[in-house]
Amino acid sequence: MHQPGLQEKTNIMKNKRLISSTLLAALAATLPLHAATVSWDGQTNETWGTAANWNPDGVPGADDDVIINIGTGLNASRRLNFNVGSASIQSLTVGLDGLVFRATSGTDRSLTIGASDTGSVSFITMNGNAHNTEHSFTSSGTANRLIVQFGHQITLTGNGTGEYRFARSVLTNTSSSTGTDTIIFAGSGNWGFINDGVQASALEKTSANATLDVELKSGANAFTGTLRYATTNAMNVDNVRVNSGTLRLENATLTTTGNSTVTGLTVGADGTFGGTGTVNGSATIAGKLTVGLDATNGTLTFNNGLTLQAGSETRLDIGSLANFDRVALDGGSLVRGGTLFLTLSGAYADGDSWTLFTGLDGATGSFTSIVLNGQALNQSGDIWSGTYNDLALQFNQATGILALSSAIPEPSTMALLFGACTLALVIVTRRR
Repeated sequence: MHQPGLQEKTNIMKNKRLISSTLLAALAATLPLHAATVSWDGQTNETWGTAANWNPDGVPGADDDVIINIGTGLNASRRLNFNVGSASIQSLTVGLDGLVFRATSGTDRSLTIGASDTGSVSFITMNGNAHNTEHSFTSSGTANRLIVQFGHQITLTGNGTGEYRFARSVLTNTSSSTGTDTIIFAGSGNWGFINDGVQASALEKTSANATLDVELKSGANAFTGTLRYATTNAMNVDNVRVNSGTLRLENATLTTTGNSTVTGLTVGADGTFGGTGTVNGSATIAGKLTVGLDATNGTLTFNNGLTLQAGSETRLDIGSLANFDRVALDGGSLVRGGTLFLTLSGAYADGDSWTLFTGLDGATGSFTSIVLNGQALNQSGDIWSGTYNDLALQFNQATGILALSSAIPEPSTMALLFGACTLALVIVTRRR
């Protein structure tokens, strides 16, 4: 039997170490990388791409959690200039009040938060208050945009006051066809997408083949603020779930294509949808539908039907003959349900009327109750009746028309008047 010599033993040991090193390297490559925490300390200037501005030194990478807090070089201007063409991080947490995250001028600049794989967890958390006058995510240029994108799911949490605004910027997903990506809004803060007069912002999916849902979160850390969409670019997504908080359009368009899980816009019992603009895609309301804006009346148009479920609340304000809230069906049909709350103010005359609902061909169902200025109206079929400032009031849910007319005394009142007249006639006759 052959006995290896000293040299052969040495070679065998080297080979074993080489094999072990190779196996360890292969194993390490299959394990997830642990994210590092990289904090802004602003030692040099206000630009993202300067390594010395970060602690530890070095521009953050795709697996890093980025923190921007108070006590840094941004305390004075509160502007962080995103000067690189593109960058990737895992998450962004901001504790600095009034931070303005802005792309420098030139071409579009993109910040990717979270990897593209389905297991990634990414988030933007704003613990500081929003800037009083400037926008939170924007561009300093007039022709380029800041593109904030994510892999599979991202949670935007606002814990401060004010409104965290996207202007000259886009929030979108990176995947083009696989799975469903989701944007979740959480916390008490308000978010806005606006047109600042230079460029319109957008919340949209990256391509027609992509699937992107938007969810206003309920439950733990529920969204209790307002997501304001006030831009000329449509919110182009697959499904929107308003489980809590408020989604408000301001002369804007929401386009939902729907998929096999949920279809279009759904508003849960704790959610509110409203404003002015257009909804392309079906809409189902279990919570509140509030038409119009805070200071002005307006119209919400539904192009693919509207279902008002039992327990829902629909609120319309009437400020004058020319200014009033209206629900328009321009496709699909209306399913009535829940309570219709009407607020009527101003002085009016016999014959004044308002068309509060249009496009009612094929409408079904009935409101459970209708309340005008706190007064419950009486129902007889499709007609709901009450009074307003000594005028008779009727709302016809079949036509959507609210009308005023001269008050007609109730039968009991007529009987009393007749009795009084008869008694007077008897007295006069006896005196004769």
